[in-house]
Amino acid sequence: MNPLLIVILTSIAVSLGSTIIYKLTTNQVVIKKAQKVMKILNVKAKQQSLPDPKIQKQIWNNQMIMIKGQMVSMLCTIVPMLFVLGWLSTTIGTQKVINIGFIKLGWFASYVIFSMAFSWLIRKIW
Repeated sequence: MNPLLIVILTSIAVSLGSTIIYKLTTNQVVIKKAQKVMKILNVKAKQQSLPDPKIQKQIWNNQMIMIKGQMVSMLCTIVPMLFVLGWLSTTIGTQKVINIGFIKLGWFASYVIFSMAFSWLIRKIW
């Protein structure tokens, strides 16, 4: 099978799977609320000439809320990702997946590019 096709199909499957896991394991209401608060706090922080410790503390607390909300989804996706990357490594090996003139990319760089593109697209659609 064509290595490029393997990388594209794998990146679509993993992007879709990780997006579904993210949506199922995170509280979207809390995450969206924290993002809105972060925007407001960042605007306030930029308006200050000197850093305000109260605003900095609020930003820190808000970031911790977002990290806690996303930790479960990260843990649920990282272990399967290790298996997928190992499988791609053994399946494709050292073959160049993308050969366009002087640009020659292996499976890992190709996977990263395609998975970023497909993850962005899936999250925009979803």
